[in-house]
Amino acid sequence: DKKRNLMPPTLCSQWVNIDWPRFYEFCRTELQKKSLDERLKEAFKKNIFTTPDRHLPGMMRAGENTGGGNIGHIFGIDGTDEESLTRAMVQGRKLLLEYERFYKKYLKGFEKMELVNTGSLLGVRETRRIIGDYILNLDDFKNRAIFPDEIGRYSYPVDIHPSAPNDTEYEKFRKEFSELRHKPGESYGIPYRCLLPLKLKNVFVAGRCISSDRYIQGSVRVMPACYITGQAAGTSAALCSDKSILSRQLDTKKLRDTLRNNGVYLP
Repeated sequence: DKKRNLMPPTLCSQWVNIDWPRFYEFCRTELQKKSLDERLKEAFKKNIFTTPDRHLPGMMRAGENTGGGNIGHIFGIDGTDEESLTRAMVQGRKLLLEYERFYKKYLKGFEKMELVNTGSLLGVRETRRIIGDYILNLDDFKNRAIFPDEIGRYSYPVDIHPSAPNDTEYEKFRKEFSELRHKPGESYGIPYRCLLPLKLKNVFVAGRCISSDRYIQGSVRVMPACYITGQAAGTSAALCSDKSILSRQLDTKKLRDTLRNNGVYLP
């Protein structure tokens, strides 16, 4: 953000002994009367958590009684610094104990939940981005931009997690996440030029570090965009190698045709 704070990482987790039908019934009935946000605020007052983080992505079903946890933000972490990442791994495991207490006390269906494992790597949402031949930006997102050299279409909303655990940051996140999104069938293009770092030859990038502003980084940082840009980067490298040409000499029509023939959605 403008204060040079980064999106906080999360240590993902896997849990068992979850009663999903009981939880779904709880969502249909009791959660309508007392929201998740209200339950979190109550837990803050009772010191269930050491940090009052209102943003809870949640637990995703991954089997009959298994769930994958995207829970707990670790604030103030620099994903480019080894010591900072080590602190985050330790803090992330401690946070999971707090969320276990919360889930068992405030949400039905999780009374017998048990932690099976945590991620071997930290889920880092933001570090560096390249400056490329083109910088994909928020206007492109809003205009559902079409590019002659686009290597894929994409539609995930702008999802910039709060950089600090306070109400101002959380409400800003909620507003952006609800407003900066596409309707079904809408998308924006990711141009080949976003994969090419300025002043470098034959270097391709993929994933959340492609050339973009911070709004777009909040959209392309998730896995589907990694697939799109990764396939494009790999295909580009192969085509350049096959023709013994530089990255900026590649015929993007040939690249797009190759990607389309390999199953990439390109109108």
